[in-house]
Amino acid sequence: MFSCLTSVFFILLGVLASWVCYAVDNVYEEKSNEYQEQARVRALMALPLADLLEVQLIGLASGFQQPTFSAPASTTVITDRDIEAIGARSLQDILETVPGLHLSLSEPHFSPKYNVRGVVSDRNYEILIMVDGVPVRNVVNGGRGLWQPPPVQSISRIEVMRTPGSALYGADALSGVVNIITKTFNEVAGTEVGLRAGRFNTYNPWLLYGGRFNGFQVAFSMDYMKTDGHEETIHDDLQTLLDQATGTSASEAPSRAYLQAEHLNLHANVIKDEWRLDVRHVSSRNLGAGLGMATIISPEEHFNVKDTQINLTYHRSEWKPNWDILAQAGYRHFVEDLNSVYSARPETVRGGQWLPYGAPNEIGSYQHQAHFNLSAIYRGFEQHTMRLGLGYAYLDLYDTPWQFLLDKTVPVMVDVRRLGMTLIPENIRQNRYLFAQDTWRFHPEWELTLGVRHDWYSDFEGETNPRLGLVWEMNPSLTAKILYGTSFRAPSFIEMYAGENQAIVGNPNLKAEKSKTWEIGFDYRMTSDMNTTLTLFDYRVKDKIQQQLIPNPNAGVTRIFSYNNIETLQGNGLEWEGRWRMNSRMSVAANYAYARVENDQGEAGNYPHHQVYLRYDWLLGKNWFLNSSLNWILDRDRPVSSMQPPLADYATLNFSLRYAEWADTYSWHFVAGLRNALDEERREPGDVRLFGDYPKAGREWFSEIRYRF
Repeated sequence: MFSCLTSVFFILLGVLASWVCYAVDNVYEEKSNEYQEQARVRALMALPLADLLEVQLIGLASGFQQPTFSAPASTTVITDRDIEAIGARSLQDILETVPGLHLSLSEPHFSPKYNVRGVVSDRNYEILIMVDGVPVRNVVNGGRGLWQPPPVQSISRIEVMRTPGSALYGADALSGVVNIITKTFNEVAGTEVGLRAGRFNTYNPWLLYGGRFNGFQVAFSMDYMKTDGHEETIHDDLQTLLDQATGTSASEAPSRAYLQAEHLNLHANVIKDEWRLDVRHVSSRNLGAGLGMATIISPEEHFNVKDTQINLTYHRSEWKPNWDILAQAGYRHFVEDLNSVYSARPETVRGGQWLPYGAPNEIGSYQHQAHFNLSAIYRGFEQHTMRLGLGYAYLDLYDTPWQFLLDKTVPVMVDVRRLGMTLIPENIRQNRYLFAQDTWRFHPEWELTLGVRHDWYSDFEGETNPRLGLVWEMNPSLTAKILYGTSFRAPSFIEMYAGENQAIVGNPNLKAEKSKTWEIGFDYRMTSDMNTTLTLFDYRVKDKIQQQLIPNPNAGVTRIFSYNNIETLQGNGLEWEGRWRMNSRMSVAANYAYARVENDQGEAGNYPHHQVYLRYDWLLGKNWFLNSSLNWILDRDRPVSSMQPPLADYATLNFSLRYAEWADTYSWHFVAGLRNALDEERREPGDVRLFGDYPKAGREWFSEIRYRF
């Protein structure tokens, strides 16, 4: 609590100091020459103060551009200026500013989990993330696996919808949708080179380029990042429990988290008239396992990932009178190789057998994915905007290599697929869908949105999801919304088809998780410099997929689990957000979220009941800009069935100081930043069998330089 209050004190002290400096600056500005004033204006316009209270447009909520205050959803838009101002280095840094969205951790590699409104799962299945409108899916575990998002400097904007999105976007949009929109030629228009460096031997050079060639608009980005990862302590692992049971001492715990990483991210897009081609390739090498795939710390364990995507888009806004059409087709090849995955460390005992070499595994999953979708917007009926669409997705898990020591006394890895053993059998999923939506302005102050989508699946029951949004523009400053929608999460291949030779087996009869959500929202634009929003929500998730102990047909295995649709969640809460442009140099943004979620036994746990976010921006002079922010996570209970104590609260205080210099043909940007400035210990809920939880990074410094020409 003391560190949280200290964080608030620093923010308030900065606000007070800025007011004093602003008063002094007023005297100075009266004497400033024309050049200084022009430079100040250029600096101002390059930072988010200038567009802080401008009307934001969003396309995610309905499939076409509309103001956020009248969109039939609870939304947040984060621009590239916001991203630059807060000193964001990753998608995690950006999304933790969204009300009601909490960043937690999962295995492997302590991958981020974006939990919305208290909906929590191991692999973060329930939120759909898209890049330029293309969903990111991993059919193996249902989440995103070891996917790497676009680098922050190549992001144009991020649109977030905290409303169920299955009526538009299908599976996995159960609690919300995030669409990452990358920069094109118009936003790059030249060359930018940059270098970011920081603690834990982190360095990150990049290149952005935008130009024209023979009528083609070309944008290209290259980003390389290497880091040793943070060194916070993991207190115990499953090998610790095995050691306690057998009298061995093989566990590496307590130990640092092994989170080293090396990423190469390439992206090119080419635009010609109505056509756009995107090609992406991400190669990740030597990714540390964090706590490990088997929840056992193994310094040797590492992952290699290759992700290649090609997407072709045709968009014609005036195809025929009143018609706007969009067609997309794409292919993705996604490979994950998991090396030296130890389910028991060397020199230990398991099942009464001495394991001199431990129990290492080499595991992989190779996927082909293809998709096609066609949609059209028709505005030929007065006061109606109709949107129709169809699509097809093909998900092919075509190879699942698995090797381990068949004879635990001989260090020879064996491909056990030849013996009929599989972690997950190769499989194919096909998805066909149709959707329709009508937005009807039936009164100058009222707008009704009705939509429905049906998805057919080749391996489980199809789903139909409707939506309703009623928006009342009560006056030019105040808007009210009533929203309803259903959504679903598709079961993963692990949950349906995991091999029968394991302690956890699949259930091919699983159904999709389903939710129903009601929301009431208000958007109040008090003045030209101040606006606020409030959303109240209530949802119910049924048929939630959980592990369940089943009868054991194999005497050699002590416990066998399978997956079943056995849990129900009931949640409610509120989200408040406000922004105030105090004057031409200063602005404040804040949000607060409250959630209460219960399952069949009581408190669902592992999410914050309260989240507070504060952000303060200050234009110090003609070239200097300071940002400070506080993210306060409060009141995280454990599930009612847990014997562990509640998770500790924490507050993350961040600062970034930016210097920018502009000329007619070039610009320089220098940044120095500090994240978790008070070195707060921050832990997220981990495996229920352990007591240490998963650590986030301690204090981190970073610096950045950009040159644009």
